Amino acid sequence: MFLTDLSIKRPVVASVMSLVLVIFGLVTFQEIPTDELPDVQPPVVTIQTEYRGASAEIVDTQITQKLRILSEYSWFRNNWLF
Repeated sequence: MFLTDLSIKRPVVASVMSLVLVIFGLVTFQEIPTDELPDVQPPVVTIQTEYRGASAEIVDTQITQKLRILSEYSWFRNNWLF
């Protein structure tokens, strides 16, 4: 009941205490050592295109360039690649 009474009677003190706790948590979080965490590599997607009977130029213009355009969309990058 002490915390609720304090929050009702002195809301500024309660707000300052909350703010101090948040700042303390942020500072402490940045100081946590990460030596024990594993090395994490971002996921990589490799796409191999094959078009039987077509020359390399046709595969490049009709398939590969369209896939590159698709990978440049920000939605695709944010939701699929990372």
